[in-house]
Amino acid sequence: MKTMVEVERPIYISRPWSGSRGQEYRVFPDRVELWSRTVSTLFVVPMGRIRRVRVVPAGFLKTLVAVLQGKQPILSVLAVLILDKAFSRRHVLIERSAGFIRYYRFTPDDPEGFAAACERARAGLNT
Repeated sequence: MKTMVEVERPIYISRPWSGSRGQEYRVFPDRVELWSRTVSTLFVVPMGRIRRVRVVPAGFLKTLVAVLQGKQPILSVLAVLILDKAFSRRHVLIERSAGFIRYYRFTPDDPEGFAAACERARAGLNT
């Protein structure tokens, strides 16, 4: 349990930028926080519930082709929370193992860096 003096620091912060519509995304050792200004909501995804984190290419058509080729699940298009301009740029797709929202698509300032930070945090939970 954290005291008032201890402040939990994220291991990665994706600062707001034009591609994210001013939204901020953070990776902590035990969770991912996705702050949506659009709906004024903080979505929290526990690391233990993340099945996969991947960087996916821009373009809705490319996503549909990936679904048809079996590279992405169909629910990642149909039952997904899109937090910003995700389909217009390279973006991150988080797949949860359970929950009402199973997929999140969003555009951090550095998709590869964000995904790598998530993988480091997930590896830390499994050690």
